[in-house]
Amino acid sequence: FRTLPGVETVAELSDGVVFRRPVSQAAGLTQALQEVQAASREVETQAEARIETRQEVQTHLYALERKFVHLDNLWREGGGGAIASLGDDLLLAASPKGRLAVIHPEGTVEYLPARAPMNVAGLERDVSFDEDDRWSLHDFRVADVLLQELSPTRFALYVTHHYFTGECNRLRLSAASLHVAPSGAADPSGAADRPHETVAFESPWRTIFDAEPCLPPRRFTGSQSGGKMLTDGPDHLLVIIGDHDVSQGRWGSAALLHDPGAHMGKLVRIAIETGAAETLTTGHRNPQGLARDGDGNLWAVEHGPVGGDELNLLEPGRDYGWPEVSLGIDYSHHVPLRIGPEMMGGHGGFSEPVFAWVPAIVPTSIAVNDQRSFPLWKDDLLIASLTDSLLRIRRIGTKVQYVEPIPMGDPVRDLAYMPDGRLALLHPSNAVSFLKPSMNYCEEEVNPDARSVYAAHCAPTAVDAPPTGEP
Repeated sequence: FRTLPGVETVAELSDGVVFRRPVSQAAGLTQALQEVQAASREVETQAEARIETRQEVQTHLYALERKFVHLDNLWREGGGGAIASLGDDLLLAASPKGRLAVIHPEGTVEYLPARAPMNVAGLERDVSFDEDDRWSLHDFRVADVLLQELSPTRFALYVTHHYFTGECNRLRLSAASLHVAPSGAADPSGAADRPHETVAFESPWRTIFDAEPCLPPRRFTGSQSGGKMLTDGPDHLLVIIGDHDVSQGRWGSAALLHDPGAHMGKLVRIAIETGAAETLTTGHRNPQGLARDGDGNLWAVEHGPVGGDELNLLEPGRDYGWPEVSLGIDYSHHVPLRIGPEMMGGHGGFSEPVFAWVPAIVPTSIAVNDQRSFPLWKDDLLIASLTDSLLRIRRIGTKVQYVEPIPMGDPVRDLAYMPDGRLALLHPSNAVSFLKPSMNYCEEEVNPDARSVYAAHCAPTAVDAPPTGEP
């Protein structure tokens, strides 16, 4: 087992991981688990190869090879968390409560000593949560991470996350600088040369932007935070912000979403240097994905209430309807949210979604396909979902032609394309998986009768074409 600082006697957790802890100081299992979590947070770095066996996933156009890398149990601390590619072949992962890890190509996981500046300790210390309010702490989260390359070895790191001020919770945008030292570089401590790339913070965190209003920490619906980001040129970021349930009468009203001084339920453009924010779109409930295609179109996915999850094409100045309309229904009464002779279960009077799902798919992220590894998914949209699947959206321009569900067997919290074309998926079950097309269809010894449309250059596709001479 692994020995943690300040932990002396033995206790075994249900997942089989054994820690040392002082049993005499424990009042029960709950306190014991809390002590183990606190002790584990003191471990600044660790590096272990955590690759699991490969699996194959069959899709309509590809057979996919899937490889897993396991993270520690901090990725089970609550909802949220995010991933982003870093440099040529690294992946940065953020846990729901702000722990940062770097995943190397061989599966090594390197934990960074600095966390996202959320003040989780202050929230746990200063606020008492009763049994009915346990989700307020669970939903206090990291919403997204974004990396902007400044040079081949320097990156700006942006994180959207909740922050406890001592009195209330904010959605905050924070920034820091990272330095990536190449493998083989000398270690400043005098130790042997680094066996692989290492990542270190070059600057402390700074606050760029705080969303308004600041919300009470109890009865806090952080699960509706939104918070996904995109760069908009070198000097601005786009951040799409959820309503945090203020529109349903909790800590506000529907009018708050239309208040120009509030940021809930809006897509905002933020100046990186000054934090000045400009509202671009309104009427969003819980937007959990934001992507830009090759034509410059902005796509977003967001949760409806019960059903009515949406794929939206975002255009400045438009109102996407929440909370006035939704194709979903009310949680409590299971009736349409706007009732009228022409509006029952409709979306009229506001910008319509390009596509909607009934029942819900619980979308968590969206990306435009990277054609280097998946040429047959050219220009498709990929949507991560908590319903144990990916969804591939085949589109013609801005119209949806079809939707392919791709079962993953595990919820997907976030997705990101790696520079080499692999698709990385973050799972709430404290794992990351990497997808790439299987090579089986290029290897005659594996499948001698197969013919691939890309066989001439052995691109890794799984599309069977009939042998020559057959119709």
